Amino acid sequence: MAGFWMKNLCKYLGKLTWLKSISLNFTSCVRVKDEDLNNLVECFKKLVSDKEISLNLNSCSGITDKGLFVLSGLCMKKVPLQSLILDFESCQNVSDVGLDNLQGGLRRIPSLKKLSLSFSQSKKISDSGVISLVEAIKRLPSLKVLDLNFDW
Repeated sequence: MAGFWMKNLCKYLGKLTWLKSISLNFTSCVRVKDEDLNNLVECFKKLVSDKEISLNLNSCSGITDKGLFVLSGLCMKKVPLQSLILDFESCQNVSDVGLDNLQGGLRRIPSLKKLSLSFSQSKKISDSGVISLVEAIKRLPSLKVLDLNFDW
């Protein structure tokens, strides 16, 4: 039953409504797939209000461009996030398409004050993908802190 563990995690996280910050580290977890991110996004939508989300998917081989599209759903309903930290270091199945998916959602978080994105060692990302992402970031009126890592 794929994703059952993530559904359970989200079920319990959903009860922690008083949290100001949520940090999940799935570094090198082969069980994390794009589909699992659907559960996380739905959970975050219920929990988030002026909070910080940190999601480390470093070296998760099951994360692809589709996963970044799923994460952009976190932004689609104008969730009032203050800080978003996403780490996709060494996610070899993420490309410019994924950056384009993500940037579409980022534009919908006008409350965002801090943004940190890491795509270090993600070899399918090119200059055009980075430019597309930066164009979206330029449209974030409240952004005060920006950390981008594209160490190829």
